[in-house]
Amino acid sequence: MKYLLSIIFVFIVLQVIFSCKTDKITIFESKNSDYTTAREYFDSIMYQDFKEMAYKTGNIKFFMPTPNENSFKIVYRKMRAGLYDIMPINLSSDTLFILDAQSVEGFSISIFWNKRDTCVKYEKVMQKNGNSLSRLNIERMQLISAWDTTNIRNRDSISYSFRKNGFWFHTPEYLYTASRIIFECNKTKCDYYMFHDWIDLKK
Repeated sequence: MKYLLSIIFVFIVLQVIFSCKTDKITIFESKNSDYTTAREYFDSIMYQDFKEMAYKTGNIKFFMPTPNENSFKIVYRKMRAGLYDIMPINLSSDTLFILDAQSVEGFSISIFWNKRDTCVKYEKVMQKNGNSLSRLNIERMQLISAWDTTNIRNRDSISYSFRKNGFWFHTPEYLYTASRIIFECNKTKCDYYMFHDWIDLKK
């Protein structure tokens, strides 16, 4: 009887393990064939996420004047390409947060972070960077990490009131988009939130 129970227990454990198994395995240290497969998988997810974010937030024309597949690929390479090569992403269990800032003049900065690391892409340069972020960007990241859209909206409203009444003006004007991508086994869940420049209340 004990032998039978042991076999059943092992069978249940194996089922649990393989139910979350993906052939696009998690974090790779060396650039082998598995790493390449995982990076391609990650890039395909990020590319579809980028397109979905641009459409769902309604700011697609802010990213590109004439949206088409070629334009998407160009802007994607500018704002996303290279992330997987320098930032560990666990494709079977992770949450990736992204803060995109795009100016009306065409300048862009993207901040990526999870619980282990932070990366910044300014124009076409992707680098690990968590120490030189502005106080406002750190505040934005804290609210995005908690996915506190209520306080994000409140900060947006306060800044809008100052701007509307002529008490504050910021140039160049940036549009911000927060993204949260949850990786769980073979599935991903994406959320987005768009907001504008914030006044620095501590000044």
